[in-house]
Amino acid sequence: MKYTSLVTSLLGIGLLAASSHSAAVSILARRARLPVDMTIQEHGHETAVDMAKVPDAVKAAAAKILGKLDGCTASMEKGEDTVLYEIASAGAPAMKVTVKLTAAGQLAEVERGIGAEKLPAGTLASIQKQYPGAAIASAEEVETHYFEVKLEKSGKRVIVSPSGKLWSDEEGEEEGEEEGEEEEGR
Repeated sequence: MKYTSLVTSLLGIGLLAASSHSAAVSILARRARLPVDMTIQEHGHETAVDMAKVPDAVKAAAAKILGKLDGCTASMEKGEDTVLYEIASAGAPAMKVTVKLTAAGQLAEVERGIGAEKLPAGTLASIQKQYPGAAIASAEEVETHYFEVKLEKSGKRVIVSPSGKLWSDEEGEEEGEEEGEEEEGR
């Protein structure tokens, strides 16, 4: 499966419908055929951090997306061997924007709160089918950033998070071929 097309589907909607964020991310990852550990949730512990103690590179990168950081909150997630900073804008959940960045300021994830009425019709239909009668508490549009690297000799494609976590490796595919596609004449 090509991860470039997969990101388009994962850029979709992260839902928080009567469940925790990590559970919603896990559901989305499974449905998109992503390994659950390919999500930004790196099983770390999140701790509030004073904005004055956030690295300058993180603040600069966050400001490019959020604008002024006045009123923003910061936290830090420590994983096994990674540290991610989360900077969240102030405001109502449907207007909130949160960015996750490495200590060097590399963007890992952007979450944008959206109103339930702005969810695509297919998304709403799927939720109602899977969870009949469920009310949507909040919704986020989630952009997960990663790097896809093709190795020269082996032809493998390696998927790596901005924090350096290896998410996946797979044998190289011929250009134009994706999983499930066959060449003509076979």
